[in-house]
Amino acid sequence: MGVQAERVFTAIAERGYPDPWAAFGDHLSWEAALSVQLKDRIDAARKEPGGPAAGEALALFERKAANLEAADALLATATAEYDASGM
Repeated sequence: MGVQAERVFTAIAERGYPDPWAAFGDHLSWEAALSVQLKDRIDAARKEPGGPAAGEALALFERKAANLEAADALLATATAEYDASGM
């Protein structure tokens, strides 16, 4: 394992996951949850094309996109800070 990885694992062992990574994990959890909900709404829309499920699926796609954009921004900020600090 490299020096940088050892420093990261040591910091996690001492202080737990730093906030950016805990928040990033939350985004990944929501990504999975939204995917499950989206599959359910897509299945429902296919069974009943005129029902409300299609609109609900579109709303879930929007939430999914917003969540991924937020995760991307968080990751970009966190990695830039790590690069700047030498972590």
